[in-house]
Parts: sequence; C-alpha cells; structure tokens
Amino acid sequence: MSLKVETTGSICGAVVTGIDLRENLSKDLVAELRSHWVTNKLLVFPDQQLSDTDLERVTLYFGDFGEDPFFGHIEGHDHIAAIQRNADETTPIFAETYHTDWSFL
Repeated sequence: MSLKVETTGSICGAVVTGIDLRENLSKDLVAELRSHWVTNKLLVFPDQQLSDTDLERVTLYFGDFGEDPFFGHIEGHDHIAAIQRNADETTPIFAETYHTDWSFL
C-alpha cells in the first residue's frame, strides 16, 4: 500500500488514495488517517467498494458508534442507518438540501 493524501484546495477536505479499506489496516496506518482527518476535517476515499461489515469496521477506525433513536438500522447491521426514499413516496422531502445534525452522516 502506498498512502497518498491530497488536500482538496478548499477550506477543508482531503482525498485519500493508495489504500484498500476492505483490508484490515494497521494501528500505525489508522493513526496516520486519524491525523489527516483531524487536520483536514473531512476525508474522501474514492472508488472503495465496501460491504456493510467493511463500513462498520472502517467507522470504528475513527471512533465509537453513536446511538440514534430517530433512525432504524438495516437488517443485520445495528450501526448502519436505514435512510431512504422510495420512488412512490409523495410526502415533502425532509431537509431537501444537505442537512445533518449527526457527524456520522
């Protein structure tokens, strides 16, 4: 693996390439990623094809799971929120523009 981190040129954010998040990462690599996260506030990992189990594992690299009483979870994964809108729904869209009160979304 050859970790590469490039800032976006915006006020925050960096693009991380050269790692496969489907693999278990070493403690040193996780510490390096966390350092980049603290510095850049947002990390983008393009072209990663993660399973639900991978997503939960990668999340724990950055901290413990939070609990949220407002979202249901997907079957078999208590820490992945089920956020969806079906094609036939006609109710107004909640928070139509990007909005979150939760740091993990």
